[in-house]
Amino acid sequence: MKIYILPSYQAKKDLITFFPLPHSIECDSELLYETLQASLQMKHEVFLLEKELIEFPVPDSVKRWEVGDSWIWLSARSRSPLMKTFCGTPMSYCQFKDFLSQNK
Repeated sequence: MKIYILPSYQAKKDLITFFPLPHSIECDSELLYETLQASLQMKHEVFLLEKELIEFPVPDSVKRWEVGDSWIWLSARSRSPLMKTFCGTPMSYCQFKDFLSQNK
């Protein structure tokens, strides 16, 4: 499976999708964790989209992360708790999404 990265699609916001976008960088999905870590380390927000959306989600900036039916938003502040939980632990996207959903 491939992921597609659109770094800095807006100021301090990165977009990662499971479908190609114009100007996106294609990479193996095994690099998802490293990609998230790099974006959050640069103090960027990250949107992960599973499919194209008609309306882009508007996250609650007070929260560290939010999970929708086909998207995830991570604030830059989410790095510390996520890295403590997943440091060196292999994870699938589904496991990651489940963790975020259960730990709001």
